[in-house]
Amino acid sequence: MENRFKEHLRKLCKKVFKPRVVLGMVEWMEKYVILDKKTSDFSGRYSFSRTPYWRGVIEAVEDKHITKIAIKKSAQVGATQLICNIIYYWVCNYYYPILYVMPNLNSCKQLFERSIHPTILSSPEIKKQLSTDKDDTRKTEINFKSCILKAIGGGSAAALASNPAQLAIGDECSKFADLTNEADVISLLEDRCLSFPQHKIILTSTPTTEGSCEITKQYNLGSQSKYFVACPKCSCEQVLEFTQLKWEEIKTEDGLWDVDKASNTTYYECLSCKGKLNESDKIAMVETGKWKETNPNAPKDFKSFHISSMYSFNLTWAKLVRMFLIAKGDLGTLQNFQNSLLGETWKVYAETVKEEAINEIIKLSPKYSRGELLRKPLVIIGSVDTQGESFWYSICAIYEDDTMALIDWGELATKEDIQLKMDQQYRIRDSDEFIGVYKAFVDSGGNRTQEIYEWTIKNPKFIPIKGRGEVAVISPISEGSGEIAGRKIIVMHINKTYYMDALLLTHIKYKSGKLLLPQDSDSVLKLHLTSTKQIEKNKKKEWICTNKQNHLLDTLRYALAFKDKLQPVLEQMKAQGKRQYTLKPR
Repeated sequence: MENRFKEHLRKLCKKVFKPRVVLGMVEWMEKYVILDKKTSDFSGRYSFSRTPYWRGVIEAVEDKHITKIAIKKSAQVGATQLICNIIYYWVCNYYYPILYVMPNLNSCKQLFERSIHPTILSSPEIKKQLSTDKDDTRKTEINFKSCILKAIGGGSAAALASNPAQLAIGDECSKFADLTNEADVISLLEDRCLSFPQHKIILTSTPTTEGSCEITKQYNLGSQSKYFVACPKCSCEQVLEFTQLKWEEIKTEDGLWDVDKASNTTYYECLSCKGKLNESDKIAMVETGKWKETNPNAPKDFKSFHISSMYSFNLTWAKLVRMFLIAKGDLGTLQNFQNSLLGETWKVYAETVKEEAINEIIKLSPKYSRGELLRKPLVIIGSVDTQGESFWYSICAIYEDDTMALIDWGELATKEDIQLKMDQQYRIRDSDEFIGVYKAFVDSGGNRTQEIYEWTIKNPKFIPIKGRGEVAVISPISEGSGEIAGRKIIVMHINKTYYMDALLLTHIKYKSGKLLLPQDSDSVLKLHLTSTKQIEKNKKKEWICTNKQNHLLDTLRYALAFKDKLQPVLEQMKAQGKRQYTLKPR
């Protein structure tokens, strides 16, 4: 009996006084974080095998000497899940409050609904930290047994000031709003942590525009750690850069990129040995990569990291190239590619368009001459720039493939001359059909406003327009009103900057393939299209005329706006197989 009691006591003591096994953050996350199949493509236990680069960031979070971490990153690298995992670890291992700040409250609600709540409920170790009181679990706040997790939008200084935290996270911090008469959001966030020992501030974001990007500023202040991988052919350690992706220049008959075929030839060229590396090489390289600090002057308690989708296992190099080839024809899409997929700031340069760029557009355009229609267009539109003593005009055909071809242009003295020009019929190549101008935008700015208003009332083929700055017009083209002799008329308002960027950058400099110019484009047209340059004024970019001869450029800008205005109708015409009415000669 005594021996049995001793044995029982021995086992009890062994159980009670058994040393606690303390797991590191990486091991803890892989053991206890279980992703819900409804909200994650990789349901089940979380694993760093798909995002091995985050192990180094977790080491920085674990280091008690490091108080601030900034992550400049792209999409598709698993950063949101990493931040959530850090929160789960904090909830289960610490007893101090957590503050999560996003650009707005709706983003907070979506994160809780789609990620945090489902993961907590599917992970027993985390779930047991929930209170039995249902009121303790809200849309953007959870009162755990151990601590409080609070999420707020970054636009409220009062909310920031009333929520102290040991762990403070600023997610998408480059998109935080400026606070009126207050310090910036990040400064306020840092203040919330000062009273806590061994606090952590974690900032993460995709970058935005150079000069105003907060995450780039924070990254530059920190250690500037980059993820180096070794080439399997020569062992050279290097950062994966998009510029080292190579592909064959495969284009269609009309000179445009064959996106699918070109992207399928993608490979990565090693910086050192010039060896060709493929997707399977990438996986092995990333798995064995390591972080290296590149800023020797950074504070010892501030680590910053940069990672792009070049390292992502969810996005192949070929798909990245495909997305780039699609994006390069549009300036806005190209910026999104730079910010969201490469994790780099968008640099805005002063721009000029030279005659060589115009000649390149002519070379890439299908072969046609002035006054000639390549085929039956969806519609022909006109645009008129009003000057003191004359009018400049352009006439464009819009085809079913969304291209806009310039077919006629010039200067005329009177409104009657413009009326005759807009009534002209143009022959469709290899047919006996003719087609005329549907309608025309006419500039009503300057000192001839009332004259133009009166003319357009009498001639419904003409629609008056006015240029507006980007502040005055929310949409690039919107409907406004004018007045003549007490009568209200519709006037279209056009965002000058938007359509100047579209014409000179998207369509000409970056060769969208959507603007076509005839082979016999003359020197006058080229002069007008190269008469403008972009300058910086009051920290903003604006276009200025360099020789007072940019009227044809303005008419093409109006034409792009008219095309946008007609787009819903054009899409319907394409779906129904319709075209603008044509005439046959008697």
